[in-house]
Amino acid sequence: MYRKRFKIGLALGGGGARGLAHVGVIRILEKEGIPIDIIVGTSAGSVVGAYYALWKNSQELKTIAIKIANKLNQYSKYFDFNKYQAEGDRKQKLPWRRLTEFIRKGYFLHTELNKVCLNDGLYMEKVLGEIFSEYSFHETKIPFRAIAADLISGKETVLNEGRLTKAIMASCAIPGIFPPVQYNNQLLVDGGIIDNVPVEPVKKAGTDFVIASDINRDIKRKNKYNNAIDILIRSDLITSKALRRIQLEKSDFVISPEINHIDWWDFSKPEICIELGEEAAKRTVNKLKSMLRKNKLKNSWKKLIIKH
Repeated sequence: MYRKRFKIGLALGGGGARGLAHVGVIRILEKEGIPIDIIVGTSAGSVVGAYYALWKNSQELKTIAIKIANKLNQYSKYFDFNKYQAEGDRKQKLPWRRLTEFIRKGYFLHTELNKVCLNDGLYMEKVLGEIFSEYSFHETKIPFRAIAADLISGKETVLNEGRLTKAIMASCAIPGIFPPVQYNNQLLVDGGIIDNVPVEPVKKAGTDFVIASDINRDIKRKNKYNNAIDILIRSDLITSKALRRIQLEKSDFVISPEINHIDWWDFSKPEICIELGEEAAKRTVNKLKSMLRKNKLKNSWKKLIIKH
Protein backbone atom coordinates (compact mmCIF):
# COMPACT_ATOMS: atom_id res chain seq x y z
CA MET A 1 0.00 0.00 0.00
CA TYR A 2 1.26 3.50 -0.90
CA ARG A 3 2.51 5.54 2.05
CA LYS A 4 3.20 9.26 1.75
CA ARG A 5 6.87 10.03 2.33
CA PHE A 6 7.85 12.37 5.15
CA LYS A 7 8.71 15.66 3.42
CA ILE A 8 11.24 18.24 4.59
CA GLY A 9 11.14 21.85 3.42
CA LEU A 10 13.79 24.56 3.59
CA ALA A 11 12.98 28.27 4.10
CA LEU A 12 15.84 30.60 3.16
CA GLY A 13 15.54 34.14 4.50
CA GLY A 14 16.66 37.44 2.98
CA GLY A 15 19.65 39.45 4.11
CA GLY A 16 21.82 40.54 1.19
CA ALA A 17 25.43 39.37 1.41
CA ARG A 18 24.63 37.44 4.59
CA GLY A 19 22.64 35.11 2.33
CA LEU A 20 25.92 33.45 1.43
CA ALA A 21 25.65 31.70 4.80
CA HIS A 22 22.73 29.72 3.34
CA VAL A 23 25.28 28.02 1.10
CA GLY A 24 27.13 26.68 4.14
CA VAL A 25 23.88 25.49 5.74
CA ILE A 26 22.90 23.60 2.60
CA ARG A 27 26.36 22.03 2.30
CA ILE A 28 26.07 20.49 5.77
CA LEU A 29 22.49 19.30 5.23
CA GLU A 30 23.63 17.60 2.03
CA LYS A 31 26.72 16.12 3.70
CA GLU A 32 24.62 14.72 6.57
CA GLY A 33 22.16 13.12 4.18
CA ILE A 34 19.18 15.28 5.17
CA PRO A 35 16.95 15.38 2.07
CA ILE A 36 15.23 18.60 1.03
CA ASP A 37 11.91 18.16 -0.77
CA ILE A 38 11.08 21.82 -1.41
CA ILE A 39 12.93 25.13 -1.14
CA VAL A 40 11.37 28.56 -0.73
CA GLY A 41 13.60 31.64 -0.75
CA THR A 42 13.19 35.33 -0.13
CA SER A 43 15.54 37.88 -1.72
CA ALA A 44 19.12 36.56 -1.24
CA GLY A 45 17.56 33.25 -0.21
CA SER A 46 15.88 33.03 -3.60
CA VAL A 47 19.24 33.26 -5.40
CA VAL A 48 20.84 30.51 -3.30
CA GLY A 49 17.71 28.38 -3.26
CA ALA A 50 17.10 28.57 -7.00
CA TYR A 51 20.62 27.45 -7.91
CA TYR A 52 20.62 24.53 -5.49
CA ALA A 53 17.15 23.52 -6.62
CA LEU A 54 18.36 23.49 -10.23
CA TRP A 55 21.49 21.40 -9.78
CA LYS A 56 21.24 19.81 -6.32
CA ASN A 57 25.01 20.08 -5.89
CA SER A 58 26.35 22.07 -2.94
CA GLN A 59 29.93 22.19 -4.25
CA GLU A 60 28.78 23.84 -7.48
CA LEU A 61 26.57 26.11 -5.37
CA LYS A 62 29.58 27.26 -3.36
CA THR A 63 31.61 27.95 -6.50
CA ILE A 64 28.86 29.97 -8.17
CA ALA A 65 27.99 31.85 -4.95
CA ILE A 66 31.59 33.07 -4.63
CA LYS A 67 31.52 34.06 -8.31
CA ILE A 68 28.34 36.11 -7.83
CA ALA A 69 29.71 37.73 -4.68
CA ASN A 70 32.90 38.78 -6.46
CA LYS A 71 30.88 40.35 -9.27
CA LEU A 72 28.60 42.23 -6.87
CA ASN A 73 31.59 43.39 -4.86
CA GLN A 74 32.58 45.40 -7.93
CA TYR A 75 29.09 46.86 -8.11
CA SER A 76 29.89 50.41 -7.00
CA LYS A 77 30.41 51.79 -10.50
CA TYR A 78 26.84 50.83 -11.39
CA PHE A 79 25.34 53.20 -8.82
CA ASP A 80 24.55 56.65 -10.12
CA PHE A 81 23.97 58.35 -6.76
CA ASN A 82 27.71 58.82 -6.19
CA LYS A 83 27.72 61.67 -8.70
CA TYR A 84 26.47 63.93 -5.90
CA GLN A 85 29.65 63.44 -3.89
CA ALA A 86 33.15 64.80 -4.21
CA GLU A 87 35.60 62.54 -6.04
CA GLY A 88 37.68 61.96 -2.91
CA ASP A 89 34.67 60.82 -0.90
CA ARG A 90 33.63 58.39 -3.63
CA LYS A 91 36.92 56.56 -3.55
CA GLN A 92 36.95 56.18 0.21
CA LYS A 93 33.47 54.80 0.86
CA LEU A 94 31.64 51.68 -0.25
CA PRO A 95 28.41 52.26 -2.24
CA TRP A 96 25.99 51.19 0.47
CA ARG A 97 27.78 53.41 2.98
CA ARG A 98 27.35 56.30 0.55
CA LEU A 99 23.66 55.48 0.16
CA THR A 100 23.17 55.47 3.93
CA GLU A 101 24.90 58.83 4.21
CA PHE A 102 22.73 60.24 1.43
CA ILE A 103 19.62 59.27 3.31
CA ARG A 104 20.89 60.61 6.61
CA LYS A 105 22.10 63.91 5.12
CA GLY A 106 18.91 64.55 3.21
CA TYR A 107 20.33 64.34 -0.31
CA PHE A 108 17.96 61.48 -0.96
CA LEU A 109 14.93 63.66 -0.25
CA HIS A 110 16.15 66.53 -2.42
CA THR A 111 17.60 64.73 -5.43
CA GLU A 112 16.17 61.22 -5.65
CA LEU A 113 12.60 61.39 -4.44
CA ASN A 114 11.31 61.94 -7.96
CA LYS A 115 12.92 58.69 -9.17
CA VAL A 116 11.33 55.25 -8.90
CA CYS A 117 14.69 53.78 -7.88
CA LEU A 118 18.35 54.64 -7.44
CA ASN A 119 19.60 51.94 -9.80
CA ASP A 120 18.15 50.52 -13.00
CA GLY A 121 18.96 46.93 -12.02
CA LEU A 122 20.45 46.07 -15.42
CA TYR A 123 23.78 44.91 -14.04
CA MET A 124 22.06 42.72 -11.45
CA GLU A 125 19.89 41.23 -14.18
CA LYS A 126 23.00 40.59 -16.30
CA VAL A 127 24.74 38.75 -13.44
CA LEU A 128 21.69 36.62 -12.66
CA GLY A 129 21.05 35.99 -16.36
CA GLU A 130 24.56 34.59 -16.77
CA ILE A 131 23.91 32.17 -13.92
CA PHE A 132 20.33 31.09 -14.57
CA SER A 133 20.17 31.63 -18.35
CA GLU A 134 16.74 30.66 -19.68
CA TYR A 135 15.98 28.09 -16.96
CA SER A 136 12.46 28.06 -15.60
CA PHE A 137 10.79 26.74 -12.45
CA HIS A 138 9.67 23.47 -14.01
CA GLU A 139 13.30 22.52 -14.75
CA THR A 140 14.49 22.43 -11.12
CA LYS A 141 15.41 19.09 -9.57
CA ILE A 142 13.89 20.23 -6.26
CA PRO A 143 10.58 22.12 -6.29
CA PHE A 144 11.35 25.80 -5.73
CA ARG A 145 9.42 28.98 -4.93
CA ALA A 146 10.52 32.62 -4.68
CA ILE A 147 8.80 35.20 -2.48
CA ALA A 148 8.01 38.76 -3.56
CA ALA A 149 5.61 41.50 -2.45
CA ASP A 150 3.01 42.99 -4.79
CA LEU A 151 2.86 46.80 -4.58
CA ILE A 152 -0.58 46.84 -6.20
CA SER A 153 -2.44 44.49 -3.86
CA GLY A 154 -0.09 44.76 -0.87
CA LYS A 155 0.02 40.98 -0.62
CA GLU A 156 2.70 38.32 -0.61
CA THR A 157 3.30 36.64 -3.96
CA VAL A 158 4.67 33.11 -4.21
CA LEU A 159 6.38 32.77 -7.59
CA ASN A 160 6.50 29.27 -9.05
CA GLU A 161 6.30 29.60 -12.82
CA GLY A 162 8.17 31.27 -15.66
CA ARG A 163 11.85 32.17 -15.90
CA LEU A 164 13.90 31.93 -12.73
CA THR A 165 15.89 35.09 -13.49
CA LYS A 166 12.82 37.31 -13.58
CA ALA A 167 11.37 35.79 -10.42
CA ILE A 168 14.64 36.23 -8.55
CA MET A 169 14.94 39.83 -9.76
CA ALA A 170 11.48 40.46 -8.31
CA SER A 171 12.31 38.77 -5.01
CA CYS A 172 15.51 40.88 -4.74
CA ALA A 173 14.07 44.22 -5.87
CA ILE A 174 14.86 46.30 -2.77
CA PRO A 175 12.26 49.12 -2.72
CA GLY A 176 13.74 52.44 -3.73
CA ILE A 177 17.05 50.92 -4.84
CA PHE A 178 16.06 48.54 -7.66
CA PRO A 179 13.01 48.97 -9.92
CA PRO A 180 9.84 46.98 -9.26
CA VAL A 181 9.37 44.02 -11.60
CA GLN A 182 6.27 43.71 -13.77
CA TYR A 183 5.11 40.11 -13.40
CA ASN A 184 1.81 39.29 -15.11
CA ASN A 185 -0.59 41.85 -13.58
CA GLN A 186 1.56 42.48 -10.53
CA LEU A 187 4.25 45.02 -9.65
CA LEU A 188 6.70 43.12 -7.47
CA VAL A 189 9.43 44.13 -5.01
CA ASP A 190 11.69 42.41 -2.47
CA GLY A 191 9.78 39.72 -0.60
CA GLY A 192 11.61 40.60 2.60
CA ILE A 193 9.21 43.44 3.33
CA ILE A 194 6.38 40.98 3.87
CA ASP A 195 7.89 37.51 4.44
CA ASN A 196 11.59 37.61 5.19
CA VAL A 197 11.80 33.99 6.35
CA PRO A 198 9.20 32.18 4.20
CA VAL A 199 8.17 29.41 6.59
CA GLU A 200 4.44 29.53 5.88
CA PRO A 201 4.81 29.06 2.09
CA VAL A 202 6.95 25.97 2.78
CA LYS A 203 4.24 24.56 5.06
CA LYS A 204 1.54 25.26 2.48
CA ALA A 205 3.54 23.29 -0.08
CA GLY A 206 2.70 20.10 1.84
CA THR A 207 5.81 19.54 3.93
CA ASP A 208 5.87 17.75 7.27
CA PHE A 209 8.92 19.52 8.71
CA VAL A 210 10.28 23.02 8.01
CA ILE A 211 13.93 24.00 8.49
CA ALA A 212 14.44 27.78 8.49
CA SER A 213 17.79 29.39 7.77
CA ASP A 214 17.72 32.86 9.34
CA ILE A 215 20.53 35.25 8.42
CA ASN A 216 19.21 38.53 9.79
CA ARG A 217 21.17 40.37 12.42
CA ASP A 218 19.85 41.28 15.86
CA ILE A 219 19.09 44.89 16.72
CA LYS A 220 21.72 46.50 18.94
CA ARG A 221 20.88 49.08 21.55
CA LYS A 222 20.96 52.64 20.23
CA ASN A 223 20.44 55.75 22.33
CA LYS A 224 21.23 58.60 19.94
CA TYR A 225 19.06 59.63 16.97
CA ASN A 226 20.15 62.61 14.90
CA ASN A 227 17.07 63.15 12.75
CA ALA A 228 13.71 61.83 11.58
CA ILE A 229 15.32 59.52 9.04
CA ASP A 230 17.28 57.82 11.82
CA ILE A 231 14.03 57.19 13.68
CA LEU A 232 12.22 55.92 10.57
CA ILE A 233 15.02 53.45 9.81
CA ARG A 234 15.08 52.26 13.42
CA SER A 235 11.30 51.82 13.45
CA ASP A 236 11.44 49.70 10.31
CA LEU A 237 14.13 47.49 11.88
CA ILE A 238 11.98 46.94 14.96
CA THR A 239 8.93 46.08 12.86
CA SER A 240 10.94 43.67 10.72
CA LYS A 241 12.37 41.91 13.76
CA ALA A 242 8.92 41.43 15.29
CA LEU A 243 7.54 40.03 12.03
CA ARG A 244 10.52 37.71 11.61
CA ARG A 245 10.08 36.34 15.14
CA ILE A 246 6.46 35.44 14.38
CA GLN A 247 7.49 33.74 11.13
CA LEU A 248 10.27 31.73 12.76
CA GLU A 249 7.95 30.47 15.50
CA LYS A 250 6.02 28.58 12.81
CA SER A 251 9.08 26.59 11.75
CA ASP A 252 10.10 23.24 13.22
CA PHE A 253 13.80 24.02 13.36
CA VAL A 254 15.86 27.21 12.97
CA ILE A 255 19.51 27.48 11.96
CA SER A 256 20.91 30.95 12.71
CA PRO A 257 24.49 31.58 11.51
CA GLU A 258 26.38 34.05 13.70
CA ILE A 259 26.78 36.62 10.99
CA ASN A 260 25.84 39.86 12.74
CA HIS A 261 29.16 41.50 11.89
CA ILE A 262 28.59 41.21 8.13
CA ASP A 263 26.71 44.13 6.54
CA TRP A 264 24.05 43.18 4.01
CA TRP A 265 25.83 45.12 1.25
CA ASP A 266 29.34 43.72 1.91
CA PHE A 267 30.07 40.97 -0.65
CA SER A 268 33.83 41.03 -0.02
CA LYS A 269 33.87 38.02 2.35
CA PRO A 270 31.99 35.17 0.61
CA GLU A 271 34.16 32.37 2.00
CA ILE A 272 33.75 33.63 5.56
CA CYS A 273 29.96 33.86 5.18
CA ILE A 274 29.77 30.32 3.82
CA GLU A 275 31.96 29.01 6.66
CA LEU A 276 29.71 30.68 9.23
CA GLY A 277 26.73 28.92 7.70
CA GLU A 278 28.54 25.59 7.87
CA GLU A 279 29.53 26.15 11.49
CA ALA A 280 25.94 26.97 12.51
CA ALA A 281 24.60 23.86 10.79
CA LYS A 282 27.30 21.64 12.29
CA ARG A 283 26.48 22.89 15.80
CA THR A 284 22.83 21.98 15.45
CA VAL A 285 22.79 19.01 13.08
CA ASN A 286 22.60 16.33 15.80
CA LYS A 287 19.64 18.07 17.41
CA LEU A 288 18.05 18.44 13.97
CA LYS A 289 18.44 14.72 13.21
CA SER A 290 16.91 13.85 16.59
CA MET A 291 13.91 16.10 15.95
CA LEU A 292 13.47 14.66 12.47
CA ARG A 293 13.37 11.11 13.87
CA LYS A 294 10.80 12.08 16.49
CA ASN A 295 8.63 13.92 13.99
CA LYS A 296 8.78 11.08 11.48
CA LEU A 297 7.66 8.65 14.20
CA LYS A 298 4.89 10.97 15.35
CA ASN A 299 3.77 11.45 11.76
CA SER A 300 3.61 7.69 11.21
CA TRP A 301 1.52 7.16 14.35
CA LYS A 302 -0.93 9.90 13.29
CA LYS A 303 -1.44 8.23 9.90
CA LEU A 304 -1.92 4.86 11.56
CA ILE A 305 -4.56 6.25 13.95
CA ILE A 306 -6.40 8.08 11.18
CA LYS A 307 -6.39 4.95 9.01
CA HIS A 308 -8.01 2.90 11.77
